[in-house]
Amino acid sequence: MARTATPASIQYTPVGGTTQYINFNAVVSEDHEAKATITKYPVQEGFHVSNHSIRHNRKVVLEGVITDVQIEGPRNTNYGLTPSFTVKESLDALVNSGFECTVTTNLGTYTPVVFSRFKTKQKAGMMDSMHFTISGEEIIKVDTNNFTAPAPIVFVEVNGPERVAL
Repeated sequence: MARTATPASIQYTPVGGTTQYINFNAVVSEDHEAKATITKYPVQEGFHVSNHSIRHNRKVVLEGVITDVQIEGPRNTNYGLTPSFTVKESLDALVNSGFECTVTTNLGTYTPVVFSRFKTKQKAGMMDSMHFTISGEEIIKVDTNNFTAPAPIVFVEVNGPERVAL
C-alpha cells in the first residue's frame, strides 16, 4: 500500500523573537535535490582528468495545503480565523527576510534553509484554503569545520652570490 506524505513543518526564529513553527494541513509533494559538479581538465591524449567535485546547496521544494477549516488532531495549530491568510503572510516574510529555517520533511531535516521562492494561487471553489509551493536551499556556512586557513608563505631574502639576477 502506498504511503501518503505527512505534513511537513518549518521552524524559524525571528531576530529578537521566539521560535515559530509553520505546520501544514497536507503536503501534496516534496522535491529534494542534491547536486555536485565534477571538475574536468582536458589533456592532450584526448580525455578529461577529474580530481575534484564542487558541492552545490541541497534544495527542497514543498507543495502543500493550508485550510481555513478547523481540523482537530496532533498537528492542529491556531492561526486565527483565516489560517490561509496568516500562513501566506508568514511564507511571504520568510522569502523576503532571508531568515534561516529548519525544514522537516518525510525524507529528512534540512538546516539552515533560506527560502527563495513562494507561490500560491486561489481560484473559484478554493477560497477557504491555500494551495502553495515554497522552495529554498540549505546553505553552507563557513565555520571551523569546513574552513581551511591558507598556508603562510615564508619569504627569505637572498643576498650576495646566491642571488642570481634574471
